[in-house]
Amino acid sequence: MTKLHLVLTVAAIGSVACYSAKQAERKPTSASPSSTVSTVSSPSGQTVSTSTVEEARRDFEAKNFDKSESALKEIVSKEPKNAEAQYLLGKVYIAKKDKASAVAPLREAAKLDYKSVEKLKALGDVYFDLGRFDNAIVEYGKIPGYEPNNAEAYFNMGRTYVKLGNKIAARQQLKKLDSLNKDFADKLRSEMGE
Repeated sequence: MTKLHLVLTVAAIGSVACYSAKQAERKPTSASPSSTVSTVSSPSGQTVSTSTVEEARRDFEAKNFDKSESALKEIVSKEPKNAEAQYLLGKVYIAKKDKASAVAPLREAAKLDYKSVEKLKALGDVYFDLGRFDNAIVEYGKIPGYEPNNAEAYFNMGRTYVKLGNKIAARQQLKKLDSLNKDFADKLRSEMGE
């Protein structure tokens, strides 16, 4: 790559970043004069009701799961590509001990925000808890692509391989953990019965 190509590439990236920042400016809605609901326009032009999601998050944190679930279902019905609403709805189902219902919104959240380690882990954890170990491996296995030194991902893959009876693959994860995190390595050894 020549210096001119490098300069043009950097300039183009800077222009895209400026455009994205302008697109993400908050705009008040005209929902009602007393409403505190605001929206954010994403680079794709999608409008996201951030304060509504935040209200649902506050309800979730206050353990008012039914109210949070109701608000999130409404948001998701209007904005199915709202990754945060999908993710939080999945967390609400988990809190309500309905992990089977958590799969669909968590899967959608992980698909929409595919680089989110938090969303991938949550989906992997639900699959693990439901005994869907092959699915859990797939989700946990995506995490090192974004965070190569994420010891928890290697641990989760290792314990899942143990559940599948694949000690060779579990040992491969253990080998990675030995150099990353001794605590997770010891925990995996314990799960392996070593």
